[in-house]
Amino acid sequence: MYSPTGDIADYVQAVWFASAQSSGESWLPCDGAKGVIFLLSGRLNLAGKPLNSPYFMQTISTQSEKVTFTAGSVFCGIRFKPAGLAHLKKVNHSLVAPATLTGLAQALDQYANLDSFIDFCQRTSMHQKYTIRLLSTHKN
Repeated sequence: MYSPTGDIADYVQAVWFASAQSSGESWLPCDGAKGVIFLLSGRLNLAGKPLNSPYFMQTISTQSEKVTFTAGSVFCGIRFKPAGLAHLKKVNHSLVAPATLTGLAQALDQYANLDSFIDFCQRTSMHQKYTIRLLSTHKN
């Protein structure tokens, strides 16, 4: 997981990437925010509902939700701060445009790793006021 810096940090909490060696489950804490999840391979369920490609927009989280995944699942996402996604949509930021999100999913299908995901996110927001600049250290 990486946390953005700069102007976009007011709207984006994190850019993250996960690869499951085995089947499992985890609880996602509620934080009143939204996110986008890209399922690149395997199966992924959020609160008992399957997520489909190319991407899934999470609703506002008001309670913790269980995510379950199969062995070999690869998925990643962007977690916005509360009201962050709404603001980026209001200013027509390219990062949250449906065509951009579909393009990210397609690009990730060929180059699935955190560094590629961060690079793709940076490139899509380069011409915008709020660009993504990420810390160079991992967060757990």
